[in-house]
Amino acid sequence: MGSVFRKLFDTLFNNQNKKEEHDTHLENFHSSSRSEQSKILENMTDKLLELHKGNEENALELVKKGLLKMDEKGTTSADEFHQIGVFFSFQGKHKKAIEFYDKALALDSQNNSVWHSKGSALLKLVDKENALKCFDEALKIAPTIESYYMKGFILNKLAKYDEAIDCLNVGIELGIEIEPQIIQLLFQKAEALNQLDRYEEALKCLTRILNIKKDDPDFLYSKGAVLYNLGKYKEALPYFKKSLKLLDSQSPTYSQAKLFHRLCKENL
Repeated sequence: MGSVFRKLFDTLFNNQNKKEEHDTHLENFHSSSRSEQSKILENMTDKLLELHKGNEENALELVKKGLLKMDEKGTTSADEFHQIGVFFSFQGKHKKAIEFYDKALALDSQNNSVWHSKGSALLKLVDKENALKCFDEALKIAPTIESYYMKGFILNKLAKYDEAIDCLNVGIELGIEIEPQIIQLLFQKAEALNQLDRYEEALKCLTRILNIKKDDPDFLYSKGAVLYNLGKYKEALPYFKKSLKLLDSQSPTYSQAKLFHRLCKENL
């Protein structure tokens, strides 16, 4: 763990007068995976905001003083720049985050995690074309399920459905035994197929999803909608009925499910 992040821990725990917890938390952070470290940093941010009674500017200024101090040699690693960017992303300051991702990439252009983080930040700024370029770079370095998903998601948003399906198919092959990822990939593929009026293929994707998550109201609604598009009103009806029982009555999906439920009955 770099000295910059050691200073972040110092900043938090010294201001909370909990020095006795410092070493334990620092050791836990050091032994955690990258994703777990990101969650720890997010939690620390929340604690700082709470410490400053929701005054974000004060909390951010305090953290930045700890984060942006260089070590004794006056250097910062690509990984530290990346994690500083992640910190700003958690705060919704995506432009600022991108500044640090670019600094990280200037030191290590072959870091697929940084390309992924930059792509995610650009997507938050609705810069889909440049976000897509970042995920392409990430995939050149290390083809991960997450980057295939994000690329497929963006291609869907750009209405490039055939390209999205090709991309998502590769991700599905990689994530065949990983439930959360396979569900996301299959759903994006179903969305693309649906847009191309390839309803039978979309139905297969949604059936696979519901074999994993049997009572998810959104996926139940989506399968009902595809069956409706196929003119299979009797088969679609129970999916809308079940989704209505599970959905929040205030959600937009509830209103749509209620409409389709009525239309199915009218068409029987």
